[in-house]
Amino acid sequence: MMVLIYNKIHNYMKIFILAFALTLCNSISAQSELPNNKSIDKNPEWVKLMFAKSADAGLIIEAYDSYYKTTPFVKNKDTQY
Repeated sequence: MMVLIYNKIHNYMKIFILAFALTLCNSISAQSELPNNKSIDKNPEWVKLMFAKSADAGLIIEAYDSYYKTTPFVKNKDTQY
């Protein structure tokens, strides 16, 4: 009799742990980068270059450096990484 109760509880615990693990796995996600949803017209040139289909790293760095020579640096979505 005790063995039957133990087996029943054991089976329920397995189901509970499995359901909990699946729920936990479903809710955990790695950092994901959201698309740049700012107005494209308002972005500085270096941001537009960064999101271009064929981005040239050297050109982006030059545009970034020249932009921040005249503009005070403010940490934002584009400069956080």
